[in-house]
Amino acid sequence: MLYNDESELPKPGTTISFQGHTWNVLKRIYEGVFSHVYMLRDVNDKRKLYAMKVEKQRGCERPVLKLDVAVLSQMRDTVGFPSLIVAGRTELFKFCVMRLVGPDLRALMWAMPSRKFTQATAYRIALQTLDRLEKLHDAGYLNRDVKSQNFAVGLGNESSIIYMLDFGLTRRFKNADGTQLKRRACGPCVGTYPFSPLASATMRDQAPKDDLEGWFYMVMEILVGTHFLEIEHLRSFFHRNYLQMKPRINIEGCKIYGSLARARKQTENAFQYLANTISIPNYT
Repeated sequence: MLYNDESELPKPGTTISFQGHTWNVLKRIYEGVFSHVYMLRDVNDKRKLYAMKVEKQRGCERPVLKLDVAVLSQMRDTVGFPSLIVAGRTELFKFCVMRLVGPDLRALMWAMPSRKFTQATAYRIALQTLDRLEKLHDAGYLNRDVKSQNFAVGLGNESSIIYMLDFGLTRRFKNADGTQLKRRACGPCVGTYPFSPLASATMRDQAPKDDLEGWFYMVMEILVGTHFLEIEHLRSFFHRNYLQMKPRINIEGCKIYGSLARARKQTENAFQYLANTISIPNYT
């Protein structure tokens, strides 16, 4: 049973002090199943705004804040990862304070009149998000939840920088010395449909190439726009056939074949553009 006592969470208008820092809680900017994010203002410099991710001490069914802290601590001073200011706990909740960033890519895309970015913007997004993923892999972590909602633009003069967010599903795949950890015989079904890779759907332990598969789905969404979501049903159809180990898939048998056919040319063009312009890591 999910423990849901709002009285144990910070309230807008309250003040939080920790290790020489003092902030005013302005408002809640994100509400999740396991954690919440608040906007803070430094009481000593009201121009400085921060984000605080909070996880309750009691009743949290899946504690993940420690993963955010571990990854952001290791990625400190790395471009494209929010700077971790401090992490700590009170009697009621655990928290980490970090750099405040702007809206996520999905929100920005849906705000566009055509609900998609221009090709030039999509290209820059693809390059930056791939760079963030490579840096995370170089640090020894898998993301396992690559999607447009987990990337956001910076604020002010950093609006051209894309930040990777939310490391609650990350997992180490290699040690600090670079040695690979042994792959598990099976893995959990994690990620966000329709961006999660086939390895997740088939309960296989994920690897860097699976993050890259999720990145590809995300970039196709950014390049093609919301038309990408029309192939959700096709993806389900593909997964069912894949799980049954059928050697061939009759695409025409899918009920959304008509809408897929209409968007197919645009999707193929986007795929070709991606393949011709971006150097993809050769993961195995």
